[in-house]
Parts: sequence; structure tokens; C-alpha cells
Amino acid sequence: AELLGGDPGSLGLDLAQQAGRLRLQGRPDAAESTGRASSDSGPPHSAPAAALLDGSTVVRRRVDVEGPHGSRRVIDAEVRPVRMRYSGRSVVLLTMRDVTAEHAAEVALLERATTDDLTGLASRSEFMAQVDSAISAGPVGVLFCDLDRFKSINERFGHGEADRLLQVFARELVAALPPTATVGRLGGDEFAAAVPVRHDHDLDDHAESVRQAARRAGLSSLHLTTTVSVGTSWTGPDPRPAGEQSAPTAATLVEEADEALRRAKRTGRDRAAHFDTDMRAWRAEQTAMAAAVREHLEAGRVESAVQPVVDPRTGRVSGGEALARIRDADGELVPAALWIEAATRTGLIGAVDAQVLDRTAALIAALHRLHREQGRPDGALPVIGVNLSDSTLARADLDDWLLAVLGSHGAPLDHLVIEIPETVFPVIRDRSADALRRLKDQGAWVAIDDFGVGYASLAEVRDLPIDTLKIDRSFVVAEPGTTHEAILRASLEMARALDC
Repeated sequence: AELLGGDPGSLGLDLAQQAGRLRLQGRPDAAESTGRASSDSGPPHSAPAAALLDGSTVVRRRVDVEGPHGSRRVIDAEVRPVRMRYSGRSVVLLTMRDVTAEHAAEVALLERATTDDLTGLASRSEFMAQVDSAISAGPVGVLFCDLDRFKSINERFGHGEADRLLQVFARELVAALPPTATVGRLGGDEFAAAVPVRHDHDLDDHAESVRQAARRAGLSSLHLTTTVSVGTSWTGPDPRPAGEQSAPTAATLVEEADEALRRAKRTGRDRAAHFDTDMRAWRAEQTAMAAAVREHLEAGRVESAVQPVVDPRTGRVSGGEALARIRDADGELVPAALWIEAATRTGLIGAVDAQVLDRTAALIAALHRLHREQGRPDGALPVIGVNLSDSTLARADLDDWLLAVLGSHGAPLDHLVIEIPETVFPVIRDRSADALRRLKDQGAWVAIDDFGVGYASLAEVRDLPIDTLKIDRSFVVAEPGTTHEAILRASLEMARALDC
């Protein structure tokens, strides 16, 4: 009472004149009976101390109290029945402890664990927990989105302005969705929202609201039009046979919405896609493909086919490109498009790269020995390219690893072409540029594959050690007089200027 200005009533205690009329008020925090604690939550509670005299229950309450001049304190109070040793009388021992600072630290820690620091939205773990809780209450739809070309925005305006865009988008996102929605930032420029829905078609309107929120955020923060791609999923009826169905969870809903988001990205961005029956079947196929790739890797059955590179002026084979291949149970080749994505998504593509590089090194060494035996000059030995994935190119020991693989077969480095798909070029630029330069200094060739359909900027083409520019086929077969032909001619001039 002294802490609160001398007013015992401020603590929520009714100290009556009659014995046993003490009452303890507050929100239940925990109860202890016969030495065992149990949680007890509910509305504010009033416990008459006299009722405890005949039992052995210990009651604990954490009470938020108001002191003089509006100051607020948090008090831990405990009522414990005690029997006096000599008189045998039953009394109540009341203990109070000021835990204001401790309580504030707990609240701050909980807030940091459940709230995204930048946007104030739910963190990933908190979002998933809230969605799991909402699923039990009825059908729930999940919208998973990320801002289109956010990396370019980051590079153009800087991290500060990019962060401000994310903050504004977070506010617009909350305002655009119903009050019943749970909105979280899952990382980077990835956001998710869970909304109670009656049918998956209801998600179309919500997805459009998300797209409009992105436009407003870009215009108000950076004065440019920003777009967002959205993937949706929901907990509605599962059309699969009963034996194949599983109870929906926050994790599966987000995974399915992420899958739909990838489709939206692949089909042009600034659009929404729903995870439907076809995508569920595709996902099952991808799972089967990943299992097949893992089986081939473990058995060492990933094949390496070499596609020839022909000089159109002489008609002679001047090089080759090593391509990974796997076969189905009937021995037929599986189309690369079906299994490479599955290998990439499941983290197996690095192991595929390793097996193809090992076989390519063995082939280069065999050709090198053959040329020496036949007395041919090394200059006539074809160069062979290996298409490396972003996970392999991002290895911290990329140059040492490549040199070790080639060295184990005695293969000369100057007959290997390291091919980098343009789609991963910006991703690996900062992590791989130095390693690629060291490899080039020791004789390796560096090529950009599928140039013209990825995300490489002219600055990246300028700054990386490139020997070969492989222009995408869609431009090479362009009709005369079209914009594709103009891009082809410009690419050829740029390659010559870069001495590729």
C-alpha cells in the first residue's frame, strides 16, 4: 500500500474489519493445489480469502493496479492458507511483489518473438500459429504474395527506401483486407494473409485488393507503380480419394499458396493464381520426380549426354555441352523440364551438378589423352560446357572445388566452359564473381546461357568475366524485320564490343 500511495484499495483488496473477509481480485494467472500447479485463465476474478481456510489451495494472481497520479504497477499476489504452529488457528498469508519491470520485459520479449520488427505485422512463427488456430474455426484462405522485381527496387533506391516501401505496403495490406484477416510478413518482401472464406472464389476479390494495395504503396512511397504477384490456397473440400487426403495445416496452406505464387510469376507477374486440383497433381508428380532423382544419385545413374556445338562456317564440331539425363523404369529418357525443377526445389541439384562435372572432367581428360596419342595440338581439342545451378555457383569453395574435380582426372581447365543461366546471374553475382575471375585466370571459359530471357542487367554483363554469350533461341530464329531480330543484332554487337 505504501508503494501505491497508502491506499490499500488501489490493489483491489477489500480489507474488511471482520476476520476472513479479505478478498483478492484480478485476472487468474495460475493456481496451485496440493503442490501441483495448473493454468487458470478467464475473466477478472474475486476470491474470498475465508473460502481458503478449510483447504490447501494456494491462489496466485497477477494484478494490474493504478496508483496515485495515474501510475500503473503490476503486482504478483499470493494467498496461502497457513495453520499457526502453537495456537492451531487457520490464517491466510498474503504476499505481494512488485513485478512491473519484469512484466514489461516479458511483454517486450513476447512482442519481439511474435512481431516483425520492420512492419509491425505478425512474424512468420506467429502467423503460422494463428492460422493453425483459425483452421479449427472454419474454412480459411491464405494469400501469399511478394512484390515484383523488388531486388531492382532495392538496387535503384537503396535499402532505406525499399524498407519504407515494405512498411507502407504492410499498412495498405492491412487496410485492404477484412478486420478478421491475419496478416504477417514471412521474410524479405514476402507477405501472407489468412482470411475466413466460404469458397475459394472469395479469394479472387481479396487478391485484387492486395494488388491494388501494392500499387498505392508504390505511388505513395516511391512515386512509381509497384506490382505484386499473389498465390492463394484454402481449406475447402479435398477432391482427392479419402486415402490420399490429409488434414490442412498452416504449413501446407502456405506451401500450396507459394506454389500458386510461382505459377503467377512464371505467367507474367502482376497477377493471382490459385492452387487447384491440377497443381496438386503437378505437386505430386514433382514429389515422385524428386524421389526418382534421389534414387539415381544414390545409385550413380545420372547420365551425361554431350550436345555438339558446330561452327557454321566450317561445319566442324568445335565444342559441346554436357547435359544431365535420367531414365524411367522402362529405360526411356525423362524430359529434363520434368525433373530438373524437382531437383532444384528439393536441394538435389547440387549433387546432380557434381556428378555431371565429374563425368565431364573424365571426358575432357580422355579426349586430351587421345589427342596426345594421335599427335594433335591441344588447340584442336573441343571445349565442353557444364551448366551449373545457382546453389553450386554460390559455393564458398567454388574455384577450389572445380579445380579439385578436374585435377582428380588430370583434365585441363582450359577446355571447360562454366555456363551460367541468365536467370540466376544476378543471384550469384556478388557471391561468385571473384571465384569465376580466378578460374578464368587459370584457363576456364565463362558463358552466359539463355541470354535475353533472364534478369541480367548490362552492368552485370560488363562486370563479370564473360567469354561467351549464348543468345536464347527465341531471338536466333527471329523473322527479319521484327523487334526480336533487332535485339539479336544489338546483342551480337554488344558481344563483339565485349570481346566475347
